[in-house]
Amino acid sequence: MAGMASIDTQAQQDAVLTGPETDVTREHIRRVLKAQRRAEDARLRKAEELERAGRRIVEGGQVSHDRWVIRDWRTDEVLAEGGGGLDEYDAVTTRLDPNHTWFHADHLYGDESEPYVTTPGMPPSLGAAIEDWVAAPASPDEEIAEFVGWSIEKVQEHR
Repeated sequence: MAGMASIDTQAQQDAVLTGPETDVTREHIRRVLKAQRRAEDARLRKAEELERAGRRIVEGGQVSHDRWVIRDWRTDEVLAEGGGGLDEYDAVTTRLDPNHTWFHADHLYGDESEPYVTTPGMPPSLGAAIEDWVAAPASPDEEIAEFVGWSIEKVQEHR
């Protein structure tokens, strides 16, 4: 392609992957992974505290205009489902949880969005894009592990 520099040799390719910008990127990805692990650990601690207090954590809700489902967050057991819209959903949850002990799993994530991870030398907008890439289910653990120098297992534990 005219006007575009190409990387012709393996040495040139290696230099691209070992420069200071790459080190900042790798460090940023590691920080993102560690932040994800801390956030997940906090959610699990909150879930355990709620369960010790007698709460049941559920997930689900409306899945279409009229259809809804309620599942146990831990076991994925379907506790109830129906097609009668929000009124039916409300009636069923009142009947199945009269003491209001259910806690929706969405609330384990808190009301505030987690702040983006920052890394010295990383522009904030690029850091946010990298954080989104790391969090995306389509981003292969293998690629992340190879790039940051971690095992695939370690990456999986942090995602």
